[in-house]
Amino acid sequence: MATMLIFRQLSLLSLIALCLYLCWLAVSWGLADREANNAHQILSSWEKGTPFSRDALATAINHNRAAISLDPNNARYRNRIARLLLIKLIVDDDTEAGQEALDHLRHARAIRPAYAGSYAIFAETKYRLNEFDTEMFESIELATQKGPWEEQVLQIITRTGLASYGSLPKTTQNAVIKTIARGLSSPVHGLPRRVFSIMKEEVNGWTLEFVASLVDTLKHYAWPSRSTAIVTELSVLLWPLLSEKDKTELPPRLSELIAGSSSPDSALRIIADARLLPHFCPWLPRDQVFSRRCAF
Repeated sequence: MATMLIFRQLSLLSLIALCLYLCWLAVSWGLADREANNAHQILSSWEKGTPFSRDALATAINHNRAAISLDPNNARYRNRIARLLLIKLIVDDDTEAGQEALDHLRHARAIRPAYAGSYAIFAETKYRLNEFDTEMFESIELATQKGPWEEQVLQIITRTGLASYGSLPKTTQNAVIKTIARGLSSPVHGLPRRVFSIMKEEVNGWTLEFVASLVDTLKHYAWPSRSTAIVTELSVLLWPLLSEKDKTELPPRLSELIAGSSSPDSALRIIADARLLPHFCPWLPRDQVFSRRCAF
């Protein structure tokens, strides 16, 4: 009887302890979420056009650190502080912030290994730290494997991959080229244009090797008709860099894409403005739409 009573008392104490722990956990998570939300609001305000300030960045980082101290195994908090620390690395050349970002991302990937954004941000942080190593190359490839059509991945890998293309192994270069092709052909409104803008920012750093890979992609990728205008712009941008062989092989492929488009006029205007119609007109259909443009 006494043993049973002791057992019941211990069970009751265990239940009370469990309830107290769950209450503490709920309060901690609630406080952590409040801190993380404060950091998110600052980050979101910049994306909406609020002027950036270092004071606001420091405040956002502190809020996120507080959130992590209350909920250390929250991958979302780890990824967000990594983004903030990456900004600090860029604006202040703060390598310690960059290394801290990498530590948070390693933790986040261990908790949530399927999230492609962690790998993309990791790769960009490595690039900004000038750490071109296996860990960076693997992160680029894993980001493109885990989130091949994610907006964040497409933009970050385009920017990071282009800027570091000459330092990447062949398999990673291939992953970057395929990412660019997906970005330029994405069905997400405005995303192909954003990817193209990122490419143009890096145009002075394009290597001959990158140009050759990009031209090969232009000639052989299964471009959807919605990509006609952006692919035409890219072809015109590349034209001065093309070999004579490419200048004979690219027009038939691009002309085929233009001819199959529901609205070819914009692509034809781009070619006409670049004074390249003589290279393309021989490959275009001889109907009313194309004959009018090619009457020269």
